[in-house]
Amino acid sequence: MQLGSAVNGADAYVPCAITIPKPGEWAFLLYDGDELFDVLVYEIEE
Repeated sequence: MQLGSAVNGADAYVPCAITIPKPGEWAFLLYDGDELFDVLVYEIEE
């Protein structure tokens, strides 16, 4: 995979998109390789 150039202070980025199948509370687990980096939780209304 090829990385894009610097954006918003990041050294590089990988463009991505997701589709949420239904409303509710969703947790996104962010990994750096095999290591858990962060967990983001969102309430999706539609």
